[in-house]
This record gives sequence, C-alpha cells and structure tokens, in this order.
Amino acid sequence: MTTTHAGPTHDCADDYCAGRDSHGGIRMNGGHGRLIANADHTINDVREWFERSKPGQYREDYRAVLRFMRVEMGAPDARPVHRDEPQPPVVVDVDATYESERYTDSAKAFVNDVSAWEPTDGHSRPIRGHQMRVLRDDGLYRHLRFQSPDTGIAWFELVTWPGALTICGDMGSWTFRRTEDMFEFFGGKGDINPGYWQEKIAGDPDTAVAYDVELMKKAIREETADWNPVREAPRAHGRRVETVTSPLLGDDDTSPRDKVLAEFKAAVDELIEGLVDHEDTDRQSLDDFDSHGFEFVDTWEWKLRGHTHQYLWCCHAIRWGIREYRRHAEAGRG
Repeated sequence: MTTTHAGPTHDCADDYCAGRDSHGGIRMNGGHGRLIANADHTINDVREWFERSKPGQYREDYRAVLRFMRVEMGAPDARPVHRDEPQPPVVVDVDATYESERYTDSAKAFVNDVSAWEPTDGHSRPIRGHQMRVLRDDGLYRHLRFQSPDTGIAWFELVTWPGALTICGDMGSWTFRRTEDMFEFFGGKGDINPGYWQEKIAGDPDTAVAYDVELMKKAIREETADWNPVREAPRAHGRRVETVTSPLLGDDDTSPRDKVLAEFKAAVDELIEGLVDHEDTDRQSLDDFDSHGFEFVDTWEWKLRGHTHQYLWCCHAIRWGIREYRRHAEAGRG
C-alpha cells in the first residue's frame, strides 16, 4: 500500500513552489518537479545546503523548500520566493587606526584619507570618517563599500566571489585571483605584501608599478659615492674610467684635489636636482652627464620601477577593510 503525505498546498504559479510527492520526498512544482530532498532529510539539512549554495537555480530551490518545510512545522509565512531579495545595506562606523611596519608613509596617507577631519578655514563643516556599508554578505559573495557620509573622496569598494577579489574606487581598480576565499588570502597576520600580491593581479601586473624618480636618485648616489676624480676610479658596472690628470694636481697640493672632488660632487647634486620624474628624460640626463671623465654605464640594468602610491594605498585598504568586516562580524556574533 502506498502512503500519501499530505502537506500544505500552494497555488503554484511557477516552478519555485515546493511540495511532497507520494513517497514523502520534496519536489519543485508542487511536488511534481525536480526532487530536492528525500523524506528523511530535515529542515537543518536543507538549511545547510542553502547556506553553502551559490546564487542561481538551486539556491532558489532550497529557499522554496525551506519555506515549505517551515509551513509544515506551523510557521506562518508560506510565500514562495522567486529570487534573492535585496537586503537593506548594513552601515557601521569603522576604526580608522591602522599601521604598517614596512610601508609607513603610504599607511599614514591611507589613514589620513579615511579618518574624520576638521576644516581649517573656519567655515566648512567637519568631514566624518569612513563608514562601512555592507551591500552583500552571502558566503564568498561580498560587496562592501567604504566611504565618508559627507564626501566621495577616497571611497573604495571590496567585491569578492569564489577565487577572486576586486578593489575599485578613487585610487584605482585591481582584481586579484588566488584562493577560493580571497579574504583568507589578504586578511592574514603581518604587513601587506605588495610584491607577492602583485603577482596575483588578474591582467597586467605592471599596472601596479611605475618609474620612480626616488629610485633613480638612489642609484645615482650609490654609483658615485666612492668615485674620486683625483685617483684611478673604481670599477663602475665593470668598466674602468681613466685616471684623471690635471696640472693643478700636485703630489703635495691637497687644495686643488679637494676642489676637483667638490666640483664632481656638485655636478652629481645638480644632476639629481634636475631630474623631472620622466624616465626617458631622466635617462637622457644620465647619458649627457659629463664631469671629470665620469660616465654612467649599463644603466639599463638599474631597477627604477616601484609600486605606485595608488597601488600601495589599495593594498592597505584591502587589509584594513577585511579587518573592519571581521570586527563587525565578530561584534554581531557576540
């Protein structure tokens, strides 16, 4: 003899309406469609499937089954749900404190941008610090927006989906791919790791770097630090520069020697001060440098590209944003 399970019924206008079949299983389309749960599955089983599911057809199936099972248990809400309904955003204040051991300057700039500040002209109103707006928080699918309620300056968003994270906003946009949950990848302990993180950029990793005139200045200083024009020059990238001779340079006459050395150092200082933060122009200045026989060689080997301010800022924003998201989640669980 076949046992028929009679449960709550719905006026099923579409496929997203659950019901039991003649064996007690729960199917879509009022019990005549896709089998979702067997008779021995509990509401906790279906709830776990729902929480682990991704947006799409099966998620809506699980949602409809949960509705049906709650009605069976006497819950009042029997409305079928056809799609993920947008939830009102959660807005919370955040802690703007943040430090970095290795990248202190860019970290201070980031904190300054997201903190509250008072106007200095005595007329403008104060600007409140950034708040976190949770637009979506569904497992690995997250959408967080960080912005002051008074201005759009320095706003940014963090968006994740399985295997990827995107940061976008006032300082640029990058997408990273590495692990299933990118909050676990970026949210670890310790300082930011912009070099390693750059390797995980989806697309062109060189978008995170640019010519850095400070690296050029450092290279010039290192290249000329031990070079003395009044004696045979040490090797510069493997090339020996000829000994400088001058009628002014006697064996016992130190004043002219000091004068030549001072002239060389002054020429190096002038070269550095004349750099214009444009790689081609600055390299031409190296080629044109002429002081007491010194010549820059093999400069093409110099590493003159560094991480941009915008990229470092975004690295700090990712680490800080994840921290604030977790802090809010922990407070909610408490």
